[in-house]
Amino acid sequence: MFEEPWRFGTYGEQRLAARAAAQWQKLHRDSVRWGVDYTHDLARILRLPGTLNGKGAERVPVRVIDTGPRHERDELLEIAGRAGDVDPGYAIGEQHKVSVSCRPDTKPPAKLAELVNRSPAFRKVWRHERDDLPSMSEHDMALVSIAALAGWEDQELADLIAYHRKTQDASDPKAGRLDYIRRTIARVRESATQAPERDQPHVANKARKGTLTAAQWADVIGERLEASDDNVIPVPFRGINGALDGGLRPGQVCLVAGYTSHGKSVIVDQLADHAAASGRKVHLYLTEMTAYARGLRLLARTTRVPFSRLKRRELDADQWRRVVDALNKVPYGCSIVSDWTVEDVVADIREHRWDVAVVDLIHGFHYADERDLSKSSSAIVRAAKGSAQDGHPGTAIICAAHLNDGQMRDSRSNRRPRPGLHSLKGSSSLKQDADVVMFIWRKDDEDGLPEPEGALWVAKNRDGGMGAVDVVLDPVSMEFTEAPSLRVAV
Repeated sequence: MFEEPWRFGTYGEQRLAARAAAQWQKLHRDSVRWGVDYTHDLARILRLPGTLNGKGAERVPVRVIDTGPRHERDELLEIAGRAGDVDPGYAIGEQHKVSVSCRPDTKPPAKLAELVNRSPAFRKVWRHERDDLPSMSEHDMALVSIAALAGWEDQELADLIAYHRKTQDASDPKAGRLDYIRRTIARVRESATQAPERDQPHVANKARKGTLTAAQWADVIGERLEASDDNVIPVPFRGINGALDGGLRPGQVCLVAGYTSHGKSVIVDQLADHAAASGRKVHLYLTEMTAYARGLRLLARTTRVPFSRLKRRELDADQWRRVVDALNKVPYGCSIVSDWTVEDVVADIREHRWDVAVVDLIHGFHYADERDLSKSSSAIVRAAKGSAQDGHPGTAIICAAHLNDGQMRDSRSNRRPRPGLHSLKGSSSLKQDADVVMFIWRKDDEDGLPEPEGALWVAKNRDGGMGAVDVVLDPVSMEFTEAPSLRVAV
């Protein structure tokens, strides 16, 4: 890397080098399409070309791909600085003192099963289902971090690392490497002892997070007005798009409410499809349906293969061809969150920085009363409003919501009337917190069963007008189409 060795004369130089190493690796991690292990700490020693790397499932020979250019120290620091402010990790020489031992018989920690069942985040790491953790060491760190927050003692964490290693590779030498186990636990404990911002003593003259001076506020407004892309997220219905001045915005919360079987899940799926087609990063969080059942609806919309034939798996050769082609182009992923808390969903949205997150449905999380439901609503609003950071414009969150079916039925008729904001099930905070509230409603027949014809309208729009369109549900493709008549009121 350097023309001459960099010898540290002070602790400050050592910290400067640690930060530069972390920045340098981040530049490389961001520029490739494969996983790169975290190897930026200064204690690393170069693996010599010609030796074998036995870290993975197979031994791979180490070879020189490119010698690359040599740099002066200041030149490399300038290049590394392009990665921005990167935390090099735990402070060198300040590790938490860990006193643990390696047990001769590696058994599952007593608390493991409970934490796997209780924490979706821990379970996802334990099952190696996170794509952003390319190495075993990063999985160890993530597991130990969550277990430490759950109150595990150091020895329990040591047993967790050893058992995790053994379950993945019975011959893994790090399962018995006491120095590695102690260092991993120390890094987690060290991070935990660094007081978060909310625990810092109040400083009278320190501006609170989110505070803008008049000049800063003017800059924010001016930059957004001059931007070539206002990040608007269009919706697939012209009348609704017009009322929303082009579509939903990052940081907004949109409720799509409707009676049971009236099509609110169909509407949120169509909003997700349209957002993904316009290049947005989209993800679904499902509290009720399975991934397979929801996937059949997606296939019906994208292939035009009748939904009923997909359910019965009665497909001819041409339909199979269309299905296979569509499966290779699935536009977004989903998470089944029936056992997640709303806080788990919020954390996942913040971690992945989606452009659009669909939660179907907000009443699917466990809540004891309206106060609990209000907390769920508030958590989702905070996630949306606080999602804009580090160049990401923010996440628009679309939530499907139930109505009070029983209260809305007339005892003299099975037909359910058009709903209003008062029809939302549960806490009044739902309609207060949401930026946009849409209703999907279909006409009921004499037996109270919904017919294909109905309407979709905006009942609340914090930043614009109202709008409505007549819609018809196509039972073949399981999607709504806009009827010829159009009503828009602004």
